Amino acid sequence: MLLIHGDEDRIVPVKHSQDMAKELQNTGGTVRYVELPKGNHSLELEENRLLTLKELESFLSTHL
Repeated sequence: MLLIHGDEDRIVPVKHSQDMAKELQNTGGTVRYVELPKGNHSLELEENRLLTLKELESFLSTHL
């Protein structure tokens, strides 16, 4: 599972994804967690959009 979350998201608290990543790892699941610096819910920052696309491309090329 790929989890990407902005650390300044005001709609969904970043702790939700942090906790989910920990739980998945504890159960032996494969998880990639990426926290976007200064990231909000709508990917306003260009560098976060680019990082999200790179992470998604990497994840899909690995798992498809």
